[in-house]
Amino acid sequence: MYFINTQYASIEFFLALEEVHCEVLNVFSFAFNRNLEVLNFGNLTKITCDFYAYNNSRLDATSFCEKFDGLTIMFVYENYKSCKGCIATSFYSNTLYQFQGCTSIINVMWFSYFYTDYDPPVDMSPLKDILNISGSLAFVNTDLKNLSFFENLENIRSNTYMTYDIDIEQCYNMTRFELPALKTISTTRDHFLINVDRAHEDFCFTTTEMYFFLVNNVKFAKLDANYCVNVTLDSICFFDTMSNLKDNCTEILGDVILGAKEEVYQDKLKNLRNVYGSLTIQGTTLTNLSFLGSLEYVAILGNASTIPLRIESNKNLQNVIMPNLKRVFSKTRYQIMFQDNGNNFLNSSACLNLMANLFDTNVVFDGKECGEK
Repeated sequence: MYFINTQYASIEFFLALEEVHCEVLNVFSFAFNRNLEVLNFGNLTKITCDFYAYNNSRLDATSFCEKFDGLTIMFVYENYKSCKGCIATSFYSNTLYQFQGCTSIINVMWFSYFYTDYDPPVDMSPLKDILNISGSLAFVNTDLKNLSFFENLENIRSNTYMTYDIDIEQCYNMTRFELPALKTISTTRDHFLINVDRAHEDFCFTTTEMYFFLVNNVKFAKLDANYCVNVTLDSICFFDTMSNLKDNCTEILGDVILGAKEEVYQDKLKNLRNVYGSLTIQGTTLTNLSFLGSLEYVAILGNASTIPLRIESNKNLQNVIMPNLKRVFSKTRYQIMFQDNGNNFLNSSACLNLMANLFDTNVVFDGKECGEK
């Protein structure tokens, strides 16, 4: 769709427009409209094509950009006033200097076949002042070791233009994520989507990073990652056995197992909020899980086949309410398993109610998926 050399001063006829889909040329463009002063879209929620607005001598596009720049890739330039920020396309080592001093980036930041290992190494400091990105981040076939050169990046406002909101792919030297200042992430797709595919075999997320992803309901396409054990906060407890576990742990790294004759240790878990690993309650005489009343998240990284939360062979168990549980994460088909707990306390309806209160969490009980009769 093109508006070129028109006499329009505004586009108020688009006030009710909600979505723009480009099936052929993939371009929505306003150019050389000498009277155009405002892009007054009112209810726009989706653009599936590239957006261009350029050489409109009276156009003040700042309010349009502030409201809609996260919807798609945009090229808004050489107007009376254009978007506040630097327009990004592909990034090359010899053009980074162009982004010196930029605090906001508009469009995809695409690092493809981007290499830094020269003599001297490529200077990434021109990117250090970036605070906001309106678009996605893509790193494909680079030799970057981490993303710490975005040392001040606080906000990512992505869209559906790319397949993923953050894509790390074939980056065989990358061992860490490291966006230390990141505060907010959002996307116009249903959920923020990250892909980690074929990074270095030691690539890891810290527990702090994973907690940020969990709280923000991030989904992962592929996840070739583990937890960073050596950079874990001092407040994190490491799991060995229940008898050795510290009292009053709020976060645990490791695979927690409360087994037969260990019921006496259940109060050690009463303040537990997050498990970075798996949690198994197995072979106990417990009648309820009230000691897990503070539990919010359980998350396994990587592509392991382990179900993260397993409640097995607890013959006296009558109640499995965990009132604060928000999400159990893994790349497995199911994230919670109840097996052989006796008394048929968890019927299909109760199972569905449990799953309905959790984000992106699938439950199986006695070999049946929730809702299965």
